[in-house]
Amino acid sequence: MELRRVANASTYVSFPMISTGGLTLSGLAVTGTWIAWSDTADGATPGGATAKGNAFQNLSGAFPEIAATGVYGGFLAAPELPTASPYVMLRFVATNAATQYLLITTASAYANVAGINGTAIAAPVTAGYMPIDVKQTIALTSMADNSVEKALARTYFATQYVDAAISTRSAPATGQTVNVVDTGAITTASFAAGAIDAAAIAANAIGASEIATDAIGAAELAADAVAEIADGVWDEVIYGAHQTDNTAGKVMQRMYHATDYLDGKITTIGSTYADDILGRTLTRGASGGRTVGQALMALRNKVSIAAGTLTVTSNNDTTTEWTATVATEAVTAIVTSIDPA
Repeated sequence: MELRRVANASTYVSFPMISTGGLTLSGLAVTGTWIAWSDTADGATPGGATAKGNAFQNLSGAFPEIAATGVYGGFLAAPELPTASPYVMLRFVATNAATQYLLITTASAYANVAGINGTAIAAPVTAGYMPIDVKQTIALTSMADNSVEKALARTYFATQYVDAAISTRSAPATGQTVNVVDTGAITTASFAAGAIDAAAIAANAIGASEIATDAIGAAELAADAVAEIADGVWDEVIYGAHQTDNTAGKVMQRMYHATDYLDGKITTIGSTYADDILGRTLTRGASGGRTVGQALMALRNKVSIAAGTLTVTSNNDTTTEWTATVATEAVTAIVTSIDPA
């Protein structure tokens, strides 16, 4: 089998080790040797000005088995692919196994591309030819850890999937909006019950500056939301709160305090005040004693004189409200005074 490799550069080769019956063999200790030809005309007999002599030379690298597959591999050092030798023969041997040979060529190979696009290739390529790009297959299992080659191989495999996707993307045009989240991607079903509550939101995390103008309007509220908000305002406790002057809350609080005494008395306040007036003393400044009501009873209720006593009754003309001693002239029986008790 012939391989193509870059001259004077380290490279990796792999090969099976088989028995004389053609079966792959595992667990072998494989050693390798190499020999180079100075030019294509000298291929029949090893040797020449730049060859390594007429004998195979030991390869510097080791060739361990790749994951118990019966396939072995290892690195060739750069001097083992001399620039002046377009052909290098590799030979690998192991006990009880057939000898394996690999022929490597480092000569430049060209492909005719004149018919690809009808245009000749520019210098340094001449006559419509260009060099073939040689790509080496990378096996991670056979590479040395902590090496540049293994790092590059891992990068290759890690980026292989996204290569096409990244190369076909373009930057947003001027003024173009890039939507990070698709419309409708986040719904109530996206959150577990109670996932977002007061404890999950930092203090003042959502304020006026975080909400766009008109972001919350009638269209964003449920049909009964306005009624619920209004009910919450009307049911707000104001007796011990809302102390800021010149606010609607303070006005409501003062009105509450001003009417607190009258609460439950509005329907009886007229009769209550009238009773208080009728029970007021005639000398003012107090209640009881000789009252306004008693004085008015003598004008409307039954009044009688008997045995020198004047009696003023209540509205039933029976119950005595107050009495007075009546003094008369012995001859004429004319009332000369009334002395209430």
